Amino acid sequence: MARSKSSPPPKAPEIRRKTIRIDQLKLDVARRLLGVSTETAAVNAALDLVVFRGEVFEGIDRLAALRQPISYDPDIDARGVMLSLEILDARRRMGEQLLAQLTERPKARVARR
Repeated sequence: MARSKSSPPPKAPEIRRKTIRIDQLKLDVARRLLGVSTETAAVNAALDLVVFRGEVFEGIDRLAALRQPISYDPDIDARGVMLSLEILDARRRMGEQLLAQLTERPKARVARR
């Protein structure tokens, strides 16, 4: 992450214990999607994504403030949009499959003698 000359150096994280009410299904899905093994790691990774998103938006705002024209090539932009839509559609399908697996009731096992 690039810092401007005026921004202070990053601080060491201040870890505090929190008690929160949270949707367990969302937490389970986030944990699996983020590829972490604990709920705490899932919450921390999700918070990292939110902070990163804010940094991206700040960068976009700074670029917009420059008010410089952006070059536009309709062929390149159309391919990029189509690729983005394909990626989003694939992620949506994966999310639906994961949600179906999480909400699927386990089949009752019949004891055989």
